[in-house]
Formats: sequence, C-alpha cells, structure tokens
Amino acid sequence: MLLHTVPLPAQVRDSVISWRARAALSKAWAKLNEGLLDLAGEHRQVAVTDLVSVLADSPFPARDDRLHRYGDLPYTDGALYLLAREVRRFAQARAGLSRKVLALDLDNTLWGGVLGEVGAEGVQLGGLYPGNAYREVQRTASRLRDQGVVLVLASKNDADLVDEALTAHPEVLLRPEAFSAKAVNWSPKAGNLREAASALGLGIGSFVFLDDSPFERGHVEEELPEVVVLPADGDPAHIVRTLLAQGWFDVAELTETDLARPELYRSRTLRNDFAGGFGSSEDYLRALDVRLVVAEADGFSVARVAQLAARTNQFNLTGLRFDEAETGRRVADPDHLVVTFAVADRFGDEGVIGAAWVDRSGAEWHVDNLVLSCRVLGRGVELAIAAWLARRAHAAGATALRGRYVPSKKNGLARGFWTDAGFTDEGDGAHALALDAGLPEAPAWINLLEGNEVAR
Repeated sequence: MLLHTVPLPAQVRDSVISWRARAALSKAWAKLNEGLLDLAGEHRQVAVTDLVSVLADSPFPARDDRLHRYGDLPYTDGALYLLAREVRRFAQARAGLSRKVLALDLDNTLWGGVLGEVGAEGVQLGGLYPGNAYREVQRTASRLRDQGVVLVLASKNDADLVDEALTAHPEVLLRPEAFSAKAVNWSPKAGNLREAASALGLGIGSFVFLDDSPFERGHVEEELPEVVVLPADGDPAHIVRTLLAQGWFDVAELTETDLARPELYRSRTLRNDFAGGFGSSEDYLRALDVRLVVAEADGFSVARVAQLAARTNQFNLTGLRFDEAETGRRVADPDHLVVTFAVADRFGDEGVIGAAWVDRSGAEWHVDNLVLSCRVLGRGVELAIAAWLARRAHAAGATALRGRYVPSKKNGLARGFWTDAGFTDEGDGAHALALDAGLPEAPAWINLLEGNEVAR
C-alpha cells in the first residue's frame, strides 16, 4: 500500500480565525501527517511518500481553487505531476529498476576547469561559487556511494595527472579508492563504460553516466542506449538536482549488502588484476580460496532475499519475483525451503549474493527460482549451489530435483546452468536430475560451508 502525506487545506490555511486557532489546526494537521509517516515504520507493506515536502520545494502552486469548486479537484496539474513522479519513483525502486552504478566525468563535472590545461591547483573546487557547487556534486556522489552505489571514473585525461589531483587536492572528497573502477584514458567513453561493466561483472543497463560534454553524452546514448545519460553542463549549481531528480538510485530498503557493494566491486577489479599471474584458470581459482556459505533464510535475511528477487535480472532462472511477504511466508512453511548463498575469498566477503526458493512438498523437489549476482560468476559458485541443492534433496528422501529456465531479454547468461550442472533437458525449459543415479560434485576449489556467517 502506498500513501502520501496531505497538504494543509486552503480553507484552514486561509480561514478568518485567530492566529492561535490557526496554529492549533496546523499542529493537528501536522500530527495527522506524522501518523501517516509512522505507518511505514509499523507495517512493512505500507510505504509513504511525503507530498508535503515535495510541494514545499516545488515551483508549482499546490491548489487550484476554481477546479476545486468546479469539479472537486483541489490540486493543480503541477501538483498532480509531482505526486505521479513520486509514485513512479516508488514503483521503480520496488520493481528493482534502480541503477547500481554512477559513472562520472571529471572536468567541469566533479570540478570546474580542464585539468590538463590548468593543473590540479587551478581547478575550481570548494570555496565560493562555482567551486562550492562542484564540491557539492562530489559530496552527493560520496553519499550515494555510502548507500551502495558503485562509482566509476570515466574521464579523457592523463591517468597520472588525475591520480595526483585526486590524491593531493585538499578539497577533493572522492579519493582514488572511492572508485570501484577507473577508465582514465583518451579512448571513446562508450567503449570505456562497456569495459568497466565487463570488469565489474554488471550489465551496462545498471549504469548512469554524468558528463558535461554534449558530444560524449550523444556518443554514449547512440552506442549504449541502455545507459541513463545525464547532463552536467550549464550552471554547476543545478548538477546535483539533475543527478537526483528522477530517483535513479532510489531503493525500497537498504541492506548491509547494499552498503558494502562499492567495496565489493572494487575487490572484483583487484581480483581481476590478481588473475594475471597464473598459468591456468584452475590454479587461479584455487589460490582465491573461495568459500560458499549456505544458510536457510530467516527473519533477518528475508529483506535481502526479496531484494535479490526484485533486482537480479541476468542470472534469474524463471523471473519469478517473490516479494518480502511471500518470501516470509515460504520461510515459515515446512513445505518450502528458502536458502541464501554467501561468498568470500582472499579479497573479501561478498555477502549474500544469491537465493533459491524450493518447493519440497512432494517426492520430487522443485526449484521455483534461483537468482545469483553476476559478480560471482566465473568461480564455479553456481555449480556448487546445484550440488548442494541435490545433496540436500537426496538427504531428505526426494527422488528427483527439478528446475526450469524461462528465457527473458536479460537472462541469457543463465541459459546453460541446468545442463552444465548435470541435469537432463526435458524440453520447454524443464530440467530434471534423478537423485538415485549419483549426485553432482561441487568444484574442488570451493570450500562449501553451512551456517549464517562466512568462516574467517
């Protein structure tokens, strides 16, 4: 359920009463809105959008007296537009359509001026306008990072000069370690963004790109239409509003994994660099010391599991989006199993990166859906998960384990999962594994553990 707070009615605001009485009515109205806002904290299925605060910062008048009398429509078209925008932002976040990555230009975006022309000491950053506007852009990006948004640096510049400026300039808020990936070179930015997505293991459709150059923005829009492209040219005082206005980074609820995401993806780039020193991929994987921890979902993990269902697209076998209420119901139902998967290796703890929803009510177990973050693919984690599910079903006396693959526009990455795991393709997306004919083994380099925390 989505509710919104309500502006003070004009008949109260404009009525001919004493100031004391008007203050009392305003206080009562504020109490009503406070109660509406509190509902979201008391009931997980209720969300509230604060229309009062939105209208307070709006260029539109909130009320139309003529329409109110003529058709009992008290709000102006502008106010209704703002309400619709807030509802759209809420629906976008709940549907898992928020973006995970913010790719940032440098010159005239994170600071004023061209670094290669004026040097680090000459860029406009901090102090009075326009430097204070650029510092606010950096502060906003830093706060987004704190909320789980992955930052990527995409600049046509000399890499050594950029590193020096980001490290030495006293007003810089985004130091080199704030960026999970950096593409600082003279290559086309569309190609750099594509390579950054590949290095991070994220779809290019999870990117927002902020740049002051109409040419660069146009090229990215042409080459990568899935990327949200935002302008940073014009008055720098408006960049922050441009970045936040459409709610591209809104989420319904922040989890610990969200907060850790930027560092997780930074570790991924370090992992890729580490891979270059091995003669074979198996030697590299063994050296990673991969640990997969499997745990049954509980009340503490339901929110994260539901978020994975909503936001995972590339490795999502059936597309079924089990929300928090349904996931919680299945956790409590002995005929169902909801399980989480967490991964860690020598470069850090990835946190909960996958989940499975299993119907175990009959002699054959059915995997209703399995989702997995694409950032852990390539390490054999998905095969270890299939082996664990088969072993768990066999131990419970099941005769077979069944699963489906339902193709979508985005989940081609998962197409071969069941057959790679040893299941028989029965046609029309159905796959089965007879549990009396031998169980699949997890890759030898993965340490498979059971529990709620990764062993250190």
